[in-house]
Amino acid sequence: MAWIDRYNLMEYYHMHMRPFRALLANLERRGILVATNYLADVEVQARKDQVIHVSTFKRWAAGEIGPDGLAMNLASSVQLSTFLLGGGLECQDAGVHGGGEGVQDSAGGCARRGHGGVSGEGRGAEGAEGS
Repeated sequence: MAWIDRYNLMEYYHMHMRPFRALLANLERRGILVATNYLADVEVQARKDQVIHVSTFKRWAAGEIGPDGLAMNLASSVQLSTFLLGGGLECQDAGVHGGGEGVQDSAGGCARRGHGGVSGEGRGAEGAEGS
């Protein structure tokens, strides 16, 4: 879609979805009925599609990170961000990461932690780096 290059999803929502919602409310307020039975049918189809797409995504994720991909909770923003973006940088050096416990690599820099799947173990998207 053309909006992807210029806007984020929140801007898309405010530009298109909120006015659409208001339009539907105004139609009903003025006596023009909205086909709620049709909308209910569309909702049922959307839920069926969601099941199919979640299953497809989990199978793909399992191919990328192993069996943890099948157990991924797609409602968990932590699991999704770890899978899609990798683990956060964590260091023992207080100046680098606020003194939290973490891992330093052999050069003294921060090492990625928890980017190998849902449970934080295994290999990341870059391959089996730690093995």
